[in-house]
Amino acid sequence: MALLEVRDVTRSFVPGTAAVAGVSLDIAPGEILCLLGPSGCGKTTLLRIIAGLETADRGAVRFDGRDLAGVPPHARDFGMMFQDFALFPHKNVFDNVAFGLRMRQASRAEIAARVAEMLAMVDLDGFGARQIAQLSGGEQQRVALARALAPGPRLLMLDEPLGALDRALRERLMVDVRAILKRVGMTAVYVTHDQTEAFAVADRLAVMNAGQIEQVGAPPAVYERPATPFVARFLGFENLLPGVAGGAGEIATAVGRFRPASPPSRPGKVTLLIKPAAAQLEAAAGPADVVAENTITGVVEAAAFRGRFCQVWLAAGGQRLLFEVGSEFDYQIGDRLRIAISPDQLLVYEAG
Repeated sequence: MALLEVRDVTRSFVPGTAAVAGVSLDIAPGEILCLLGPSGCGKTTLLRIIAGLETADRGAVRFDGRDLAGVPPHARDFGMMFQDFALFPHKNVFDNVAFGLRMRQASRAEIAARVAEMLAMVDLDGFGARQIAQLSGGEQQRVALARALAPGPRLLMLDEPLGALDRALRERLMVDVRAILKRVGMTAVYVTHDQTEAFAVADRLAVMNAGQIEQVGAPPAVYERPATPFVARFLGFENLLPGVAGGAGEIATAVGRFRPASPPSRPGKVTLLIKPAAAQLEAAAGPADVVAENTITGVVEAAAFRGRFCQVWLAAGGQRLLFEVGSEFDYQIGDRLRIAISPDQLLVYEAG
């Protein structure tokens, strides 16, 4: 049974343009759902509607079966964590974490015990007396998380919580954030524009575009089978080609003919996604080579070593395609080569 239900929620700030357009979602108890998408896609607006900081023009938000219409933010018993952490610089770590507990008029003993518990959970034992200015960015992030969790909110909402940190620190903390949320069994809505962060934190993703949800699913499922060309591009897949499907399921494109493992349901215009890891290098291609089905012949434009694999940019049929091949790749810029494509790494998006 869903703990949080969002039904047909719509919100416009400019007439004729919806920041959120008919969004529906369910979130189970203890689940971490990431709202993932580019800036301006509506994910923060949706979060603010759930929090009660914005009012929907249409639709409903229910928590544990209760309609939240008219319930002010402070009465929803939800926690929030922001990109800038919003810590009190004039208070020490203990007082920052204790803030929500004092607002609830908890006893001194209860506050001391809960703050100690939260600081231990975020690996900040012994930091209670430190000033905020004495902390690193990662330590401040942990204090902000401890403060958000201390009152025991029924739902935690995180809006780009790692956005102010450098990449190396984010890589470490995104794993820690998930572990902490899971340890306390917290139900959470997590907003980010960073797919790596979303994959590391989420139980499920909701990929948003122009106020709508394009796909919902577990991170591996979304990555393996992006539901739309937008989702594929947002996840970093660049090899999207216009094509025409024939009656037998074969797809003709500017770079060759392809037969995917899951062919289109009907003839007509399609968009074909060729995953970059689908490539297998074949013998060097000559100008007179016959182009076989599920192969691409082209010229190497660039190559970059990436440790366990090499990225290769191939010019073919007026297109620039990106592939991932073995790290032993030893072709030179300007060489012609042929790449065989695995049928199960070809995804087809049908028009309409």
